Amino acid sequence: MNALTITIADAALRLGFPKATTERVARDLGLLIMAGNRKRIDPNDLPEIMDQCRSEPKDRACISARTPAYGSSATLGAATAQQALESAARLKKPSPNTSQNATAQLAQIHRKA
Repeated sequence: MNALTITIADAALRLGFPKATTERVARDLGLLIMAGNRKRIDPNDLPEIMDQCRSEPKDRACISARTPAYGSSATLGAATAQQALESAARLKKPSPNTSQNATAQLAQIHRKA
């Protein structure tokens, strides 16, 4: 076995990832070493492959800040609530007529029975 590189299967085993994921991430990062039909990875690149697979941190789903008027949950400010009401009112209005010939009468078609 070549001491400088390891197979995709060995890299996947060390990382605890599926082989396909290990190969794809290594290829995307430009870390996949290919010689003919052999694909190998430098073991020193394993931390970079692992870092690429980390998920982004997410914001907390709730907040625990207390507001005096509403108890334990924060609420939208008055300005934001007002903007929402204005948007709702605009959406309830009928759309303007955009036809060029809006006042024309439709012709009636008579069918013979």
